[in-house]
Amino acid sequence: MNGVKEEYSIKVKQTSKGVWYCDGLQVISERTTGLANELNHIMTQVEGVLHEHNDGETVIVTEVK
Repeated sequence: MNGVKEEYSIKVKQTSKGVWYCDGLQVISERTTGLANELNHIMTQVEGVLHEHNDGETVIVTEVK
């Protein structure tokens, strides 16, 4: 903060069966102190939202490239 711009970006997609999943999460910050804790907090929030929108199902999406 202190004038430092922090940016967050979350990309979600929906499968053909209507299951929502997170396809990307980006955190941009000029500092590294506490960044892992902040990322963990954001990921936990995203997981909660996806869980809610997927009717309480736990969904594991794996991508093979």
